[in-house]
Amino acid sequence: MKKKLLLVTLIALIANGVSAQDKKKVTVPDEVKQAFAAKAPSVKNPEWEMEDGNFEAEYTEDGKETSMVFNAAGKHILTEKEIAVSELPANVAVDLAKRAAGKKIKEAARLDYADGTVMYEAECGDVDYIFDAKGNYKETEKEEKGEDDDDDKDDKKD
Repeated sequence: MKKKLLLVTLIALIANGVSAQDKKKVTVPDEVKQAFAAKAPSVKNPEWEMEDGNFEAEYTEDGKETSMVFNAAGKHILTEKEIAVSELPANVAVDLAKRAAGKKIKEAARLDYADGTVMYEAECGDVDYIFDAKGNYKETEKEEKGEDDDDDKDDKKD
């Protein structure tokens, strides 16, 4: 019985170690942590990732996936918050009926940039479609093979 328990414990430790290695350890500068804490004081343990050389804090707020992106100096770049597909501008559905014919919108998000610009993102399959605040198409971003559905998106503006 002790051997079985030891074996199960050993397997669990190895599995945990492997999954921990899959996550890249990000060292977040104090300036970035302080800037994040000032913008989201109620969020205590965000998950940090690198995104295009910037630091992205991912967390859940009001049941919605949310993230904030900061540069290394702690300057806030944008906040991305999950929204219901029905909250996308009306033009988006019309545009995607042509652009992504037959594909369903899996996820939608509102992108609020620090300069006040608002953009929207609609994910269909492994492609993110970016629209401006009025629902006008701006660009397409294809996710790299092996990426999670909600990781490493290039939140760019034209």
